Amino acid sequence: MTTLLTIFTTCFLSSSIPSLQWSTEYFPYLYSHFTELIQASTGDFYISGWASDQCLFKVDDQGELLWSYGLEGYGNQRAYDLLELSDGTIAVAGECKNNSHYSLFVAKVDSNGQPVWERIYDINPERSEYAYGINEFPDGNMMVCGSAGSLYLRGGCQAYVMYITPSGDLIWDGYWGNNSFTNFALKATWNGECFNILAHGTDEGTGAPHVLWFSPDGTYLGRERINALASYYTGTGFPNADAGFTFTSNSGYAKSPQYAILACVDADGKIAWMTYVEDYMTKGICVTQTSTGDYLYGGDEIYYVGPGQPWWMGDSRGVLYSFNELGEELWYLPVIQDECERLDGVIETFSGGILACGGSSVDSYLYYFEDNTGIEESPSSSAVCLSVYPNPFSNSIFMNIRTENNPENVQITIMDIAGRTVYKTTITEQESDLYSTCWTPGAEAPNGCYIITVTTASATASISCLLL
Repeated sequence: MTTLLTIFTTCFLSSSIPSLQWSTEYFPYLYSHFTELIQASTGDFYISGWASDQCLFKVDDQGELLWSYGLEGYGNQRAYDLLELSDGTIAVAGECKNNSHYSLFVAKVDSNGQPVWERIYDINPERSEYAYGINEFPDGNMMVCGSAGSLYLRGGCQAYVMYITPSGDLIWDGYWGNNSFTNFALKATWNGECFNILAHGTDEGTGAPHVLWFSPDGTYLGRERINALASYYTGTGFPNADAGFTFTSNSGYAKSPQYAILACVDADGKIAWMTYVEDYMTKGICVTQTSTGDYLYGGDEIYYVGPGQPWWMGDSRGVLYSFNELGEELWYLPVIQDECERLDGVIETFSGGILACGGSSVDSYLYYFEDNTGIEESPSSSAVCLSVYPNPFSNSIFMNIRTENNPENVQITIMDIAGRTVYKTTITEQESDLYSTCWTPGAEAPNGCYIITVTTASATASISCLLL
């Protein structure tokens, strides 16, 4: 009973306001910036961003910098997104100065910071390309989302998507939007028939979030303009299990004062729900979903405006919100430490804590928050490592298992949130230390959190997943 209680409690972030446990400063006065962060299946933390021509950083669970990586010979490197690939490596995407213009880059890096491959995509020397998001699909191919436009002015650009193989070779690329305005792509997903792209487009006189559709061979199929958010600037987001998107959006560039939105759209670009953030001077920058289905929403807020000062020139600080799956606010937390001006990335850690990256205009910080339960989920150990994708999932969830010394038996157990075993199997007579399998729950399986546990004679690893 004790084991089941431990697993049960680690699946939930507390609805009470968490407390800051530690913060760490990086690259003071080097005008560095952290953009996104992930926790890999091994438990390691990776961060994208920039500092002294470095674009990828690895830290331990206390925030100590272990290594940084950059493409040799290229200046002004800026990475905006990263992800753990199905083979356990890390992919990072961004842009770098390439002669007189900017080019997209994608790099695949191992856990020691050594490049597996690096690609600079000089698509059009007369223009510049920028990368804002990267996604992997079950076949191992990847989609890079960004923009392409003026060499010196990002305001005149088209949304740009690039589909590449697991080794980085270009399969196809595509454009959308009028090059005279601001258009860019952010995230990609697959709905079983075509690729869905979360994008921002400036048409009909105002900007608005869009969902674009591209065929498997790269043909543009059309789009859905989310008119309810006209004049809103599209922020970051993530794909939902139903091939839609959950994302932040802000009206500050066209309306005054500024309002922030958390919105969810389906695969057809129709709004499933949306919620206004109460503080009208808040800007939403990042959002993620926890193992319970709640949302962590980070950004900045203007908390002080001096006499006679325009509101947009007021002092800002980082801010963190939590919303439930219906978009109802659970708690609000301003980040007043270390002169934090904004939060750019946030995740729920394996132990149920919250790790966020942010900082000021001259340096970068990590902030770790947790409640007072002190209960931790069982992380992967050096003897057994477990990774799953996609997560959340709707049909099947794929598991990659690495073991040491090829143990005789590897047991996989999946339990629901009440501690009931819904799936159990044992792998015997393995021929290697790497094993891949999948679980497809029946139609009767309810939506919610499940715990996948892998056990050998000497080690155990568990990870939570969300069925939607």
